Amino acid sequence: ASSSRLERELARFAVPGARAVLCRIVMDLERYPDGIGSLTELLGPMAVVEERGDGEYAALLEEADTDIVERVLSPLRARPGVQLTTARFPEQGKSAAELWARASSGASPRLVADTRDGVVVADPAMVQVFQLARKLAAVQTTVLILGETGVGKEVIAEQIHRWSARVNGPFVRLNCASLPETLLESELFGHERGAFTGADRRKIGYPEGAQGGTLFLDEIGELPVTVQVKLLNVLENREVRRLGGTQEHPIDVRVLSATHRDLQSEVAEGRFREDLYYRLSAFTLNVPPLRERHAEIALLAEMFARESSRRADRPRPGR
Repeated sequence: ASSSRLERELARFAVPGARAVLCRIVMDLERYPDGIGSLTELLGPMAVVEERGDGEYAALLEEADTDIVERVLSPLRARPGVQLTTARFPEQGKSAAELWARASSGASPRLVADTRDGVVVADPAMVQVFQLARKLAAVQTTVLILGETGVGKEVIAEQIHRWSARVNGPFVRLNCASLPETLLESELFGHERGAFTGADRRKIGYPEGAQGGTLFLDEIGELPVTVQVKLLNVLENREVRRLGGTQEHPIDVRVLSATHRDLQSEVAEGRFREDLYYRLSAFTLNVPPLRERHAEIALLAEMFARESSRRADRPRPGR
């Protein structure tokens, strides 16, 4: 949709020889939390700036002098966490809507984070996943993250935590496939001293350890049915009873989970409780495999090369 404010500004240029540049600017809000305030400061008073979405802005600059516009835009292009594309009035459009469409058509997919943060989001499908993850971060609902092994499910869970109001609390992760069933219940829910042979001290479980923060249960599809029942009780009652204990301990945690399994099929075959599935999947995120995210392969290779060079204390290849 066109912006009436930008249209009014463009109306001033409806004279022979007038020129202007409309910019589409996308900013990483983690780097620039002040958003439009940061952008207004970077562009200066000659720009008219409007917010178009979450971290997305339109800016209009009069092009009385090409050098002046470039002096303003060049430093912005070089800034990390900023994407900038432009369209010129009147050559590429005579309305704000036409110019915005032209600027958007030349834009790269929006990046949620860059390779220096250890996160690569460049493929349009992953951009949508991360944009949805940012919205889900604002609510307290459980989220089930689905995808093949190695697609970045834990990365998405951690981003949801970082974007949420719980960011100052702990992010506690448990891989449900990493522990044998005999130890899983004790590790997950904790135990009291003397609860079993070798329990020489009290141990809190993962939900209590995540108090005030986020509990991420990876490979939730590997959870034995006996433990599924107890986890369901914890989620429903917001309380946990340690193994060997008699007292319920209230918890304040947000639960995110992930699996590479088709849990609906697991439910149909009786290997996963239907009630727990619906409790965990208030919202579901599907993560596409890397083989379908061609735009990210080169960026990931660059990130890995840079990290390997840093660890080896050697220059990055190609430098």
